[in-house]
Amino acid sequence: MTFAPPPASGIATRRIGIANGVLWILATIVLVVVGATTAYQFVVTPYTGGGLFVDPYAYPWEDDEPVVAEEADPNVWSAVGPAVIRLPADRFLQPRRGSIVAGEEMDLYRTNPADADVAPGQRPWPDAIAYLYGDRETYVVPSGGDLELWVMANGPWELRLEPLSVAEVTDVYSGQGDGVVMYRGDAVSAQLSHVGEGVFFVDIYTAFANDTGAIIEVGPVDQRVTWGIDSWVVFAIESDADRGVWTIDIEELARPTSEPSPTPTPTPTETPR
Repeated sequence: MTFAPPPASGIATRRIGIANGVLWILATIVLVVVGATTAYQFVVTPYTGGGLFVDPYAYPWEDDEPVVAEEADPNVWSAVGPAVIRLPADRFLQPRRGSIVAGEEMDLYRTNPADADVAPGQRPWPDAIAYLYGDRETYVVPSGGDLELWVMANGPWELRLEPLSVAEVTDVYSGQGDGVVMYRGDAVSAQLSHVGEGVFFVDIYTAFANDTGAIIEVGPVDQRVTWGIDSWVVFAIESDADRGVWTIDIEELARPTSEPSPTPTPTPTETPR
């Protein structure tokens, strides 16, 4: 014999129906609010406020009039959400060190100077040059033209781009511990060595390429590194100060040697008879 549950009373049935109706109404209100907010973000403010992490199509370099960051303090730029930093060539004569002043994290992209005059909607994708967070730093190297640096971040941020004032290597330079060294010249390669048992990490920065992780080693190292033809090169080195010594040996380009031209041999002439 089977027993069926007692039927619900009319009052209980009505209460259940009312509760279901209220839930549907609340769900509808939530959907309307979320939909309206999303539509506002896409139509009115397509990328302001963190499009990098929310909207994959929200890139400021595709905007005819992108948000331009303001120089709040000398060499410190600020904005809210994705924006562009524009620095004229006459203020960008030497490498600059980039670091976060306010904000949690940001991606940095750089417009290739060859694309500066291309219409925003037709520009190639800018070069990704760094991801910053906490006290992490990067280096931006001049190319001879204006700098257009795109900052992708959520919320308000401040970025410091201070002119780099460090040792400049001309041929051979040695050091211990962490260090940043600049080179200016025509060479496109160097021999980097490390004597000791500690870590030896090297990042190389130029105007058109950043080779982060050019060397990631522990212990003795003797390695040749290269870069594209450029006017400036920045070497950022991480090393244990008490466990090793490192050396940068710039390999200068071979210059053509001037050889004396051979003396022409006189052509013999016949003596008239």
